[in-house]
Amino acid sequence: ASVVFSDGSIWTAADGRHGTQPLTVDHLYDMGSNTKSMVSAVLLQLEEEGALTLDDTLFTYINPTPNVSYGITLKQLLEHRSGVFSYTNHPNFGNAIFSDETKFWHPDSILNQFVATPHFPAGTDYRYSNTGYILLGKVVEAIENKPLHAVLRTRLFDPMGLDHMYIDQYDSYWQTKIGSWIDPTTYYGDNFISFMSSAWAAGGAVCTPKDFALYAHKLLRGDVLSPASMAKIQAGGTQVASSTTYCLGIMKSIYRGNTYLGHGGTTLQNSEMEYCVDLDYSLTVMNIDDGFSSEPSRMKFKMKDVIEYIESVHDNVVRDSDAPQTSVAF
Repeated sequence: ASVVFSDGSIWTAADGRHGTQPLTVDHLYDMGSNTKSMVSAVLLQLEEEGALTLDDTLFTYINPTPNVSYGITLKQLLEHRSGVFSYTNHPNFGNAIFSDETKFWHPDSILNQFVATPHFPAGTDYRYSNTGYILLGKVVEAIENKPLHAVLRTRLFDPMGLDHMYIDQYDSYWQTKIGSWIDPTTYYGDNFISFMSSAWAAGGAVCTPKDFALYAHKLLRGDVLSPASMAKIQAGGTQVASSTTYCLGIMKSIYRGNTYLGHGGTTLQNSEMEYCVDLDYSLTVMNIDDGFSSEPSRMKFKMKDVIEYIESVHDNVVRDSDAPQTSVAF
């Protein structure tokens, strides 16, 4: 887990084991679907530059794809309102991925083999679709004329100073990439080429906890996008829980009266990222137990309670700091 506080200070820690070895904050962990916020950010940057509009239709930029309807807009894909079938739900996907863990899956192979008929006409409903972000990744590559991982490096990772964030199976890196506990006694090491290559633009990013929190802080506070794009990325959307709305590649929620922006991710690991708009801090939680997606969410809420208390006390101290007798270290 990691936190970037409002004063810029950073806390990060790791606990547990990968196999027989201890976890550390220098290892790489899966970001999963938090990757979707990167695709959204790049598309908004391209819109700012006049290279596209989010109301453009998908096949303006890429060739028609089987079982993907004409007329779907980039915005509908970002919001999961396209109706496009999610390839990870295809009955043949799991068998294909697990039968040969060393196979590299290209996005076109994923689209050609694991996309069934649409769930509904575009724009008429909400349904989470990993396929939508594979398609959006292809749009980014078509406009930029270079691979998605290179675009993310030049547009996001390098400018944000994130030296330990990568697209797995596309970028090279020297750090240890952590696998997953399948059950309390079975550790699955990181040689899962088929699974991670298939994730790509829908969930293929990996990073250290610190870089994860820095990414959330810089992107979601508005250091990367214009004010207009920041307003757009969190506007409208679909209510997916009592206090949570899915917007453009991020979720917007209210907790104890404060507004949060973030996302979650599930591979064989689980992760959560959130940025508090009102208190200007970010937190990230990463868990390597397969099938325990609720655990990082529970930890996230406990961390929110602690950090909101810390930040509110800190604010009160700052407001009183003009008094000569006040001296507080934080």
